[in-house]
Amino acid sequence: MPKVIPTDREMADRQTRAVIESAREMQGIDNPKLIKALNISASEYYRRRRDTDCFRLGDIRRIVRVLHISDEGIVKIVRGH
Repeated sequence: MPKVIPTDREMADRQTRAVIESAREMQGIDNPKLIKALNISASEYYRRRRDTDCFRLGDIRRIVRVLHISDEGIVKIVRGH
């Protein structure tokens, strides 16, 4: 079977999810707490997490504040690598 090469967008989505999940685990915050901090429904959170382009600027700002994401992590989210 041929290898499937992920697109640049998919790689950027993976990077964003990795930064958020890593910070979430380091802070000991589970998904329900993060969803409550974002003030959105669980289905909306998981949709935005699946397609990270759907995160709004306010969402990203709250995620950074709640999870104490470093400047390096912020750059990874914005640049996607």
